Amino acid sequence: MGGRITRVFRNFNLENRIQRELSKQKPTVAPLYPTIHHSKSEHGAESNPKIREEVLRKDEELLSRLRMIYVTSADPPAQVQKEKNVGKEEHRLPKSVLHGDPFGTLGVKSIPKGKLSVLEAVTLLDNHKRSPKEWTTERIAKEYTVELNHVISMLHYFIPFNLKIIPSKEQQSTHITAGTKK
Repeated sequence: MGGRITRVFRNFNLENRIQRELSKQKPTVAPLYPTIHHSKSEHGAESNPKIREEVLRKDEELLSRLRMIYVTSADPPAQVQKEKNVGKEEHRLPKSVLHGDPFGTLGVKSIPKGKLSVLEAVTLLDNHKRSPKEWTTERIAKEYTVELNHVISMLHYFIPFNLKIIPSKEQQSTHITAGTKK
């Protein structure tokens, strides 16, 4: 129903509106400015022999200086490069993090007070999960020198992984039938 009404308004007096638009004067076009080609011919090398002469002239002084410069480049032998890199530490990530450091803390030198490493965060979350009476928020804040409100937020929003094995439907049906037979 709504489509019919909008169609009526859209098509209302359509021919008169078209005639009105067509009878309007077209807007005037912006003036055309001379192109680059015209400006070159007026002020360029073709019209002025001095400019043409200056462009085509070879500067012998600059050419002689350029001939005196000769650059050669050669890489030092591989043995010299190895000797340079002997004393430097390599700051690359380990190829496999899993074999020695599962939390990727190899590059960490020191942790400022009030901050935790990933390993410490996982440890304190696990400790609190296993024995919440022993590892209270106050004890964790004191032990790891972290603000109390940060510890409360951390324990509220971050939960260590739990392994839950959900039995399949077949296993559930065998448990139910086994329970009814007793």
